[in-house]
Amino acid sequence: MKLLIRVPNWVGDAVLSLPAVRALRRAWPEALLAVLARPWVAPLYRRESAVDQVLLHTAAPGAGDWRGKWRLARSLTS
Repeated sequence: MKLLIRVPNWVGDAVLSLPAVRALRRAWPEALLAVLARPWVAPLYRRESAVDQVLLHTAAPGAGDWRGKWRLARSLTS
């Protein structure tokens, strides 16, 4: 099983999300647990032992960067 978690953008919210990430790991210990994070919060999740993989979400926010969002979506399906 593979789980992808889109984590919060802001550091404080990201810190508060860690118990939920750990709970998912406990619930599915055999799963590949990946997080999709903005570059400025990614290091927090890289240090977390419950997370197997950190994927960077670099597309610009909002509707302006459709190319970046499509690139991200394609990378998730491969």
